[in-house]
Amino acid sequence: MNLREKLPFSKALYGILLLAVSAPAACGYILPGADISSWTARMEELAGGLSLFASREAILAGGGQLHAMDSNLWLWLPALVYRLCGNMARAYQLSLLVIQAGTLTGMYLLCRRLLQGRAAVYLGTLLYVTCPYRIYLCYDRADLWQAAAWMLVPFYLYGIAGVMGWGEEGSRLRDGLWAALSLAGIGYASSILLAVTLGVTVLICLFGKKAWPLPAAGAGCLLCLPVVVRLAAYLTGGYGDLGMPLACISQRGYSLGRYFVTFAYKEDLPGLGLALMIGLAALAWTAFAGGGVDWRKGTGVLFLCGCVLWVFSLSLFPWDVLQRLGDWALRLIPLLYSPGLFFGGACLLLSPAAAMALERLQERTEEAVWGTAVLGTAAAGLGAALYLCNMLTYLRMPLEL
Repeated sequence: MNLREKLPFSKALYGILLLAVSAPAACGYILPGADISSWTARMEELAGGLSLFASREAILAGGGQLHAMDSNLWLWLPALVYRLCGNMARAYQLSLLVIQAGTLTGMYLLCRRLLQGRAAVYLGTLLYVTCPYRIYLCYDRADLWQAAAWMLVPFYLYGIAGVMGWGEEGSRLRDGLWAALSLAGIGYASSILLAVTLGVTVLICLFGKKAWPLPAAGAGCLLCLPVVVRLAAYLTGGYGDLGMPLACISQRGYSLGRYFVTFAYKEDLPGLGLALMIGLAALAWTAFAGGGVDWRKGTGVLFLCGCVLWVFSLSLFPWDVLQRLGDWALRLIPLLYSPGLFFGGACLLLSPAAAMALERLQERTEEAVWGTAVLGTAAAGLGAALYLCNMLTYLRMPLEL
């Protein structure tokens, strides 16, 4: 029996992964965060009656202008829990547990379609689930709208991969429906991430040299038409009474050195994390010294899209120039809040390629070296996630409601 068969990539490891990133949700209280006041204001409003969009009063009360175009759909379930039990902390815990479990499931499905081998599937899932940017978004910034949207992006890419013919044979109609429903869910969670995901879809079509994902993307936009109409109304001059942000976002972007932060970070700019850095190092070694990279099943297309998003996350990228394209750009770009959003997308898109490179190390190195790289990557990802989650719970006092 070789080392690949000895390593226990079982369901228990996925359970450990879920527990590692869900630790702050087990505290029994709400962690303070930049966007948590907006979330609690909407929860208070929804407890009195469900509505698709927040009222002007709820937006202004919670300082939620960045999410003024986002719907309440993904808040309905926690709002019902809050209404039934009267405990907002329970609703907060439910939201985070659903987000973490959904993210793990979606990334597992995507990696199983794109990659071969249990080790590669597990590592690809781990690299995204333990990504420092995603943990920052869930707990530090507490942007549960974008966290829910990022939960759905792997499901969307899973459907797009099927439409593009990557992975196992399947029904393009079924995969297209899967992609359309996932994109609609992204739209109802975060209008700005809907726009970013549509941009990534165009990149996939260009790099993949196929336009098959476009009908699914169009169907998804139709399914979340209320969000599209609301966003379009804002971009054409509506909702002037909400005090929406119009500032340039370039200063919130990444400098090159901040990409290589492993654990602690500051100024809302988490780095790649040690696990993804190991995976990308394995990818570089495989490409330049290990006999080339096998970009099978679309990992190369996603890698190229990730590199484009990586460039967009730089502080040097001319977002201030793009805002001068018109009133629509002046209004749309500030909804990103930070170019770091593109960095989060890059981490997702680079993860399958990094996991593939780690898997293929076995073909080019001794089994002991491969096993050390795989186990070291898993330990680095889990260790960083536990460290970040532990520091958040240690340093943050419970939110008083």
